[in-house]
Amino acid sequence: MNIKKLLLTLITCMLFVLSLSAQLSLIVSDVTGEKGQTVEVGISISGFNDISSMQFSVNWDSTVLDFKALENLSDVLPDFSEKEIGLVETTAGIVRVAWFDNAIMGVTIPDNTELFTLRFELIGEGGTNSAVTITDQPIVIEFTNQEGEKVELSAVTGGEITIPDNTTAIPFLTVQNGVTLYQNEPNPFKAATKIKAIFPTVEAVQFFITDISGKIVYQNNFTSVQGENTIVIERSLLDASGTYYYTLQSEHYQLSRKMILVP
Repeated sequence: MNIKKLLLTLITCMLFVLSLSAQLSLIVSDVTGEKGQTVEVGISISGFNDISSMQFSVNWDSTVLDFKALENLSDVLPDFSEKEIGLVETTAGIVRVAWFDNAIMGVTIPDNTELFTLRFELIGEGGTNSAVTITDQPIVIEFTNQEGEKVELSAVTGGEITIPDNTTAIPFLTVQNGVTLYQNEPNPFKAATKIKAIFPTVEAVQFFITDISGKIVYQNNFTSVQGENTIVIERSLLDASGTYYYTLQSEHYQLSRKMILVP
């Protein structure tokens, strides 16, 4: 009897997980970069099962993001081309998307399929940001299945584009005993970045990196040399793009600075 109950519980949990994975959702990539940098924002979809049509609008703040190009259109979705993407209003921060299954059979594509990429130049000043959002303006969000029934878009995640304010950042932090921690260079970074620290004497040091939740994602305890020390952080040491904090710590002090890893 207990085994039957256990099996029933497991089957129920599996069905629940399957139902969650089947929900229609759009994922817009988050990006952080400096003014003048060109970035790519991918728009992906999951739960696209037996869909016969879709339409939605993409909006952004055109004073922060300057549209440059539409790229990487999915070849997984049949009959999906630049003709389905309206680009005449990009100067106002608007893209229209409208697709129809010409075979009227209903189309299923793998979860996390990237539909297309929007390329922007970051033109906003440091400290500004713009959300790339999926909206009803100017055309409403609507997905239909093979039977012509509406399928609700359950979630839209991501889409935050940030230009951090590095112009007023203090280039270094110094504690009373003369230990100095500098801002990593470059920042933001893609492949690798260097962190410089100055130690008046040789000492045992704890160095660690935390994500925005405070979780330690990398740690390296070392003995400093007198004078300049350089710590190299490779992209592979971190979990994903985003904001991190690096810290030097001993029993007498703690120095922390923020760094940003971009996609």
